[in-house]
Amino acid sequence: MWQRQLLMSARHFCATCEHIIGYQIASHSGAIAAMTIQIAVRLADDIVNFVDRQVASDEAPSRAAVVTRALEHERRRQIAEQDAHIYASIQHSEFDGLAAWTATQPMDID
Repeated sequence: MWQRQLLMSARHFCATCEHIIGYQIASHSGAIAAMTIQIAVRLADDIVNFVDRQVASDEAPSRAAVVTRALEHERRRQIAEQDAHIYASIQHSEFDGLAAWTATQPMDID
């Protein structure tokens, strides 16, 4: 029998928004599956058409997958930008050449 127990200690808490944004479940096999929360978002018609074309052309399995991919991309971009600022603030680093070259490259990290 697959017994699943709720890992209350593994709940994710968003300090900025002050609400629980998800929690995880551990299965008998040891796998941990993240629970998701459904939200409603208002999008312009052209964005919805783009999302629907992505799903219709099998570029994505669902609308949620397209939105998740876009948000994950933006999160990675922001983290990379923060890292670049940190590296840029370090003076006389062995990474100066790499930082200078990276600054000339596009920020698209997909």
